[in-house]
Amino acid sequence: MMNPTEIRKLREKAPLPALITLIMYFAPSFVLMPHFENLAVTEASFDASLKTATEVRQQKASDAVLKEKYAKLASEAAALDGWLPPESDLPLLIDRINETASLLGIEISSVRYEIDRSPATTLPPCVTLRFDLNADYVGIRAFMQAVRGIRMPLLLTEVTANENRNFTISMIHLVKP
Repeated sequence: MMNPTEIRKLREKAPLPALITLIMYFAPSFVLMPHFENLAVTEASFDASLKTATEVRQQKASDAVLKEKYAKLASEAAALDGWLPPESDLPLLIDRINETASLLGIEISSVRYEIDRSPATTLPPCVTLRFDLNADYVGIRAFMQAVRGIRMPLLLTEVTANENRNFTISMIHLVKP
């Protein structure tokens, strides 16, 4: 058994081991709690970064598709631009139509044209041509077929039969802007 002096010394020192035990018990929570909070903030930041990265990848894929479409449209626009005649070729077209009419024995009494440059349309500028012709029905049909064969962006829009074998033919001709 222990002597009374040793017991007294142990009692004097007893609060210190209890205090050390309490410190050792609660110390991890004081030390680790800020790290757990940091971990939660880091996890939220990682989730936000992952979401942003996913959105960026989707946007990149979408941009690639749009670039491909733009390249295709640009090449088609270049092809169209190469196909459309300049506005200065309008007298040549009218001369070709006059030659075609004279070959078919059709008399052209007047030619009128208007150039539509309205910015509201996305189409290239177009020239509306109106021809007043004197011919019979068979001659007008042959003339329309011949005009369709002209290698220019030309579209017959209206044929009007007037009195005494007179016809009015309206066409649209696309030109380079």
